[in-house]
Amino acid sequence: MRGYNQTEGNVKAHAQLIGQINSGRISHAHLFSGAPGSEKLLSAIELAKYINCQQKKDNKACGQCVSCLKYNNLTHPDLHLIFPVITHNKIKKPISDDFISLFREKYLKNPYFDLKIWIDSFTENNKTGKQGHIYKQESDTLHKKLSLKNFEAEYKTIVIWLPETMQLATSNKLLKILEEPPNKTIFILVSDKPELLLPTITSRLQTTYFRSNTELEKKKILLEKFPDIEASKIENVMKISNGSLGSSIDLIQKGVFEQEYLGDFVDWMRLCYSKNVAGLVGWSNELSKVGRLKQIEFLKYSLEMIRRSLFFNLKLSSVILSKKEQGFLTNFHKFINIKNVEEIVESMEFAIKNINRNANSKISLYQMSLEITRQYKTNNNFVKN
Repeated sequence: MRGYNQTEGNVKAHAQLIGQINSGRISHAHLFSGAPGSEKLLSAIELAKYINCQQKKDNKACGQCVSCLKYNNLTHPDLHLIFPVITHNKIKKPISDDFISLFREKYLKNPYFDLKIWIDSFTENNKTGKQGHIYKQESDTLHKKLSLKNFEAEYKTIVIWLPETMQLATSNKLLKILEEPPNKTIFILVSDKPELLLPTITSRLQTTYFRSNTELEKKKILLEKFPDIEASKIENVMKISNGSLGSSIDLIQKGVFEQEYLGDFVDWMRLCYSKNVAGLVGWSNELSKVGRLKQIEFLKYSLEMIRRSLFFNLKLSSVILSKKEQGFLTNFHKFINIKNVEEIVESMEFAIKNINRNANSKISLYQMSLEITRQYKTNNNFVKN
């Protein structure tokens, strides 16, 4: 694990936080915000490590003292992690501690992972498409932890990853804790969507924004993390992950170097174009069986492919494509134009909105497909790879 001061980008944010720690003026409650896959979670853990490092030097955590070694593995007894979880047959009232080993494993492999990657870890127990929440029982567990004395460290650190997934009851209990914070305790909320938090919570937090890494920074991180992978493969993974560092790492670790959704998108577009209603019914049924997050991820990829098709059609040079995507769009782009793109995009965005609201995904997917079918003109010579 890299030292806190060595994380890419966000140098000013890091310097300000370390300066507060060194002067003894650190706030008891922080909000680290930024896009999914930015280094905010990594920075939260590294900040907690630096605070309790026993041998700080040159604004760095030593990385070798007893405290740092435990933080490196997320096993320090005074580091408490809270994150979204799901219910399943074996655990009806889950809390973060039930999945702490899985979370540690995921973080240590990929500190840039996002909610989709995390929820995908529950595939076998996520058949109904749960999206992950921080449930109300989590606040009861936190209350008990806060009532205990610190085990080893001077400061107890509570890192809440994606607090926007908290149930309302959890948010209200957290608010009460923040109103009367325990002594020698620091809260770090790490959020993709801080606008979804209660204003009464955010008003009590010191906010630090973490920008996304640049493409060059991402490539450097990937090349350092995977020195045995060819640079050309890493560049291709960056393209198919739409620049998401967390997704890039996840795909490389899975050995996936081509876009996993391209084949599904091609099959779907062929069904729509050929007006194969029976096929679209089957397609909607199959996609509705996967988790909602995966459905949304696929539709977002499809939206991006429609956008790229229009750019391709307009001969705009900014389109970023893998070789297989380029091969497909060479033929497909002619079917997307300024006359139909607006309706196609609106139908996809409407479906995403409905699925996010827990509407019947099978119906939403089918209705969207029918609308897209209406937008295509009859042409028997459809796309071939």
